[in-house]
Amino acid sequence: MRKTMVYLDEEQFLVLKKVAASSKKKASEIIREALTAYLKEKDKVDYFSFVGIAEGTKDGRTSAEAEDILKEFLR
Repeated sequence: MRKTMVYLDEEQFLVLKKVAASSKKKASEIIREALTAYLKEKDKVDYFSFVGIAEGTKDGRTSAEAEDILKEFLR
């Protein structure tokens, strides 16, 4: 584990202390949990958001084969 410094405004600090006290967790643990959840959400790639946004390829593969194409891509 690495040590780092985070600057909080007064309201964030007070709410963090309140949550820490009520959950019987350390403030640092709450910050790590929140950061982990945030980073997991940001790291998600929506592979399906691009399906159907472009014209088919010249080799004749169409949207009817999209599932097979995605399976190949995700391997």
